[in-house]
Amino acid sequence: MRCSSFTATASSSRGAELHESIGLANGTAGNAVLFAGITNVIALLALNVTGIPMLAMMGSVAAFCVVVAVMLATTIIPALLRLAGRRILSPRERRYIGADWTSQGSAESRISEPISVGRSLLYGAVSIAALVVLALFTTDIRLAFPDAYWRRRTPRRTRPTSPSRTRSAKA
Repeated sequence: MRCSSFTATASSSRGAELHESIGLANGTAGNAVLFAGITNVIALLALNVTGIPMLAMMGSVAAFCVVVAVMLATTIIPALLRLAGRRILSPRERRYIGADWTSQGSAESRISEPISVGRSLLYGAVSIAALVVLALFTTDIRLAFPDAYWRRRTPRRTRPTSPSRTRSAKA
């Protein structure tokens, strides 16, 4: 629930009290997480309609995992934010707590300066390189269920003949 921690840190850095910022974060991002979780649970439980037992079991287990994740996101994250307190803010953001946000050259504009084009291109190139490295491991992956097709493609194991049998067979 990255959104709630971002919302809490943003409102906390604007001078709001810690409890208020956590409540605001859980009220805004928490609703989005809850709605997305319910949507996913409905879709995953719909796999029970297919009549395929394995898909039904996978859908039910995945739906349970989504329910647990939503419950953790709406309860544990606010508790962890409360424990972290103002330490969740970077030292740069802590300097601007209680600053005047109404002026043109405000502290908010200095905190949220955009990154340069060169740095954003560097981040993009590094991200693409990392994805390519991760994709290299999937070149020989088998995603199908084992069936006759895979049995035809994999070599059969044959029992090696012992040297004594080959000599006696030749004699």
